[in-house]
Amino acid sequence: MCIRDRYMGKEIIEKIKSQVSINDNAAKRTLLYIVNEAVTNKYSKNPFLPWLFEQLVPICYEYVVDEDSNIKNSASSFAINIVTSEYSYECFQVIFAALQTTLKKDNWRLRYIATCDILSLTYVNWLNVSKDISTLVATLYDPVIEISTAASRGLVNLLILCQKEELMTHLCAFRRDYLGLPQKEQMQCKSSKAYGSVLGIVAIVKGYGAIIPEWLPDVLEFLSKLRSITGEVGNSVRLCFSEFWEKHKKDWETEKSKFTSKQIEILAEYVSPYNYYA
Repeated sequence: MCIRDRYMGKEIIEKIKSQVSINDNAAKRTLLYIVNEAVTNKYSKNPFLPWLFEQLVPICYEYVVDEDSNIKNSASSFAINIVTSEYSYECFQVIFAALQTTLKKDNWRLRYIATCDILSLTYVNWLNVSKDISTLVATLYDPVIEISTAASRGLVNLLILCQKEELMTHLCAFRRDYLGLPQKEQMQCKSSKAYGSVLGIVAIVKGYGAIIPEWLPDVLEFLSKLRSITGEVGNSVRLCFSEFWEKHKKDWETEKSKFTSKQIEILAEYVSPYNYYA
């Protein structure tokens, strides 16, 4: 079913949506088929496409947690297709808005998928979008830590694309959020503000893992104090250092000059089984 005319499409889609409202699985499959066709073929430069996405994307995203396995699988395919394609600015804004709405849903699994997808969508369409990633950074502070961890992974590639001024603004905000907490809450790192800020710093460090800008040694020293945190956050911090060492151990003899002797000593305790001074 290829709907190219907005006026004909509106009548058809409204009729199908009325069936969806009574939990008609056949109607759900039809909507998914229509939107998958739109994503796959994109109807060339048809101006009808933004309207179609506006109507269907928010509804179809709900189906990724549908009880019917066939519908769930079809919706998952749709979700993958929609975030790995490039769009016009108008289409991107419509899809982005739909995902923003999904980020506010009560179902945490739905929010998890939307978090991963909105980050991927933005990265793929980076040249076509606003460079303000504040909405995306906010996903780090989700009350479910699995979502925050997914956000941290997804932000790695986006934060490195930011201008230095914006990057430093985010870095300062993360550190301020963390240091503004009571010491006990800092070390337990169980509140969304605590783990969100730490995972934000981890994302920045990972993004710059291949180079060592002037501010990175101080940030690594700050993160080193969090090595004893348990659970998901502690694992992310330790993995961050492990990946840093893997990228830099070959050229460490020249690169370690960017660190103070104190920082080298701190890092050598746990970043790597090898001796930094060797």
